[in-house]
Amino acid sequence: HSMYFVAAGEVEIELKDGRIRLGVGHFFGEIAVLRQSRRSATVTAITRTSLLVLDSHDLHALMDREFFLQRYHKRSNVETTFSMIKAKFGDGLRSKTQTAQVNEALCKVLCHNLCVVIQSQHELGIEPEFSVEAA
Repeated sequence: HSMYFVAAGEVEIELKDGRIRLGVGHFFGEIAVLRQSRRSATVTAITRTSLLVLDSHDLHALMDREFFLQRYHKRSNVETTFSMIKAKFGDGLRSKTQTAQVNEALCKVLCHNLCVVIQSQHELGIEPEFSVEAA
C-alpha cells in the first residue's frame, strides 16, 4: 500500500457520491495506507501529473501512529465539514469587504452546525425541551 502526493498537475478522485479534484500539495491514498486495506476510490490524472509516493511501511516507520491518527481524524472531520458547507451554500462568498466575508463564512458555519444538530435530533429520536422564563 502507498499514498501519493501531487507534486505537479491535477488529479480527479471518483468516489461513490461524487468527484473531487486535487492539485499541487494535496494527497490521496492515505486511507488504504492507514487501514492497510484496498483502495476505496479511483484516481485519474486530469493534466500532466507528477506524484511523490510514500510506501506504507515507510510511513509507519516515520510516525507515532496514535498521534498521527488523532491529527488525521481531526483534519478529516474539518475537510468533511467544509465539503458539506460548500455543497449547501456554494464555495464562494458574496460579501465585498474582508469583515463582511468573515461574517458571511461564520454564518454559513453556524447554519451548517444548526442543520447537523437538528438532523441528529431527528435521527436519534431526541425531543427538545424548551423552558419558558417568566418576564
